[in-house]
Amino acid sequence: MVGKAASQPRRPIVVLGIWLMFGPPFLSSLIFGGMIVAGGGFGGGFADVAGLVVCLATGLLSGAILYKTTMSYLDQRRPLPSNELRTPKNGPQVNADQPPRAAEETSCLKCGQLIPLEASICSHCGWSFDDPE
Repeated sequence: MVGKAASQPRRPIVVLGIWLMFGPPFLSSLIFGGMIVAGGGFGGGFADVAGLVVCLATGLLSGAILYKTTMSYLDQRRPLPSNELRTPKNGPQVNADQPPRAAEETSCLKCGQLIPLEASICSHCGWSFDDPE
């Protein structure tokens, strides 16, 4: 649920919720990491190194989620120029000014081979769209 909210936020309340969830860990990792680097850490040695690693990991993870969520929301709200290419999620690029073209081939439902749209029978297995199967 958090993954979809972070990658495709649709409302400002979702962005606010992500900031409320991941903002405090991000800020605290910056504060504690800064304290460790400045010398006011956990007493030196291994504890400081481990604390710095945890602060770095927490800061990077929460910062990346905050950045991705905020930028996704802002990109969604930004209007696209009319001549810009838009890319469907799982398809080729389509120019926004031109209507989509019809497919030139389809797949045979029996063997999976490509059939030209003007043909009604598969040249590979002989299956036809008119078959009752």
